[in-house]
Amino acid sequence: MQSMMRCIEIPDVKVKNRCVGIILYVCKRTDKFKSTFIDQVKKAVLQRKATYGILVTTASKKGKHGFWVEKDVFVVHPYGAIYIARVLRKSMVEIYSLKMSPSEMEKRLKELMEYVRSDEFKDTVEDTIYRTETLNEMLRKEIDSHQKVWRDRFSHYQAIQENINRLESNISSILRGLPEEEEVKLSEINQLSSFEEV
Repeated sequence: MQSMMRCIEIPDVKVKNRCVGIILYVCKRTDKFKSTFIDQVKKAVLQRKATYGILVTTASKKGKHGFWVEKDVFVVHPYGAIYIARVLRKSMVEIYSLKMSPSEMEKRLKELMEYVRSDEFKDTVEDTIYRTETLNEMLRKEIDSHQKVWRDRFSHYQAIQENINRLESNISSILRGLPEEEEVKLSEINQLSSFEEV
């Protein structure tokens, strides 16, 4: 699959109309992961003065898949992007609301990044990605199943209509005293008319 890059800058995270941070998303649609992706994100973060940079991609690298942090860039599968965004936005709002000193804020942010890099955080995000992917597959199968049921149901409705048309045609032919050949023609005409109405 050809590599495609798209950079999305989310509107400022604000508290009472004051900007407390910016999250930058770089989307890479590709099967192969390249280290240059990380450099591209970091460059985009500096250019836009963003707080965080997130690389959203289906690509993986040896020993890493779903979610990991590399050079302070969050790398996440599309199914997990919305959850990472939620965590980061909430953390930016919360740390601003606590009104810490610059040194205390720096300390808390460092602790936050350590936690984000931990196995506990990684495993939780990857489990969320797995469950989201499973739900998506379940929904796809459910849609396919519904479509099959709808096709089968429509087929039964058609057969019922054909049966009713045949009976009505036969009864009408008997009452009119039409020969058998005319009964068949009249039945076919009635069936065509009923399909046109549907």
